[in-house]
Amino acid sequence: MKIDPPDPCPEAEELEARLAALAEKLKVGDVTPKRYAKARQDLLARLGRAKVAPRLEANEAVIAEHHWVEGHSKIPDSVLKETAQIAGSLYATDRRLFLWRFQDQGVPGAALVEGAEETLDERWYRDVESLGPGRKWRWGEVAAGAVITFVAMVLAGHLRMTTYFLMGIGLFGVLHGLLFPTRWVAVASRAPGEVPWAVWAARTKSGRALLREVEARTRSERR
Repeated sequence: MKIDPPDPCPEAEELEARLAALAEKLKVGDVTPKRYAKARQDLLARLGRAKVAPRLEANEAVIAEHHWVEGHSKIPDSVLKETAQIAGSLYATDRRLFLWRFQDQGVPGAALVEGAEETLDERWYRDVESLGPGRKWRWGEVAAGAVITFVAMVLAGHLRMTTYFLMGIGLFGVLHGLLFPTRWVAVASRAPGEVPWAVWAARTKSGRALLREVEARTRSERR
């Protein structure tokens, strides 16, 4: 269930200010890109917890969390400017789940994706129907591979030996896109009409730990 964003709290405002200051340090060269990415991810995780905290009941605590980046939701408007990616954070308490999705600009000045708004949702364990696999075929990769193969065939008379190399790359892209779809874990709801949550990077250490916790607590609610 989507919930209204909480009123601004001092901790969240402080973390947002620190994120802005960190971006300025990257611009002037006071911090390296590697240190910037690590520090920014830590601040974002804390910001998510700050947004969830006002919603917690008495004695309710966050026991596991998992973070991921879903990637670009569209083709960048310009090759000269990076486009924001959609990121997600899942926070599991001893009673429910919170899903925070937002635009991760990655670097200062990255273009925001139009129509992709920040959302905060909650789902109680008693309302979780199941955890199941989800998949999405990489149609963009398939199309790119097909185009490369077609161009190699059309220009075969001019490219000569390079033709086989390009055709191999194109066919590999087509097969990889079809045989190895992007996978995630879908958290389905008992409520009719509610879209399952997609948990990306579920095979990471944090993803496995969180899903084990969710599965155990969901089973406990069914008893």
